[in-house]
Amino acid sequence: MTKKQVFNLLKKIALAYPSKNTEITQDRIDAFYESLINHDFHDASEMLKRYIDTGNKYPPSLGDLIPVKRKEQSSEIYSSEVVKWSNNAASLEDVESIIRATKLKLKGARV
Repeated sequence: MTKKQVFNLLKKIALAYPSKNTEITQDRIDAFYESLINHDFHDASEMLKRYIDTGNKYPPSLGDLIPVKRKEQSSEIYSSEVVKWSNNAASLEDVESIIRATKLKLKGARV
């Protein structure tokens, strides 16, 4: 995201919440830019739209604009790990063979 895009987000916030403390200053632009630099403008704009559409009476905080992709990425990572585990899992025949061998060893240990 660029500083110009951050400015546009702050402008939308100021228009949606005119009587609140929404003055656009260079410090505010810099602070928002620092946190939003690695996020997509369209995603942050969508987050702002959702925030406004839900009827919030107060302007959004910076965290309200950060897209929620972390959860999606986490589930994708989890899914890929499950696939890896299932691909590397022992077959049913292998598991049964290991169980039989273990039982035989245990019987031999009792004698």
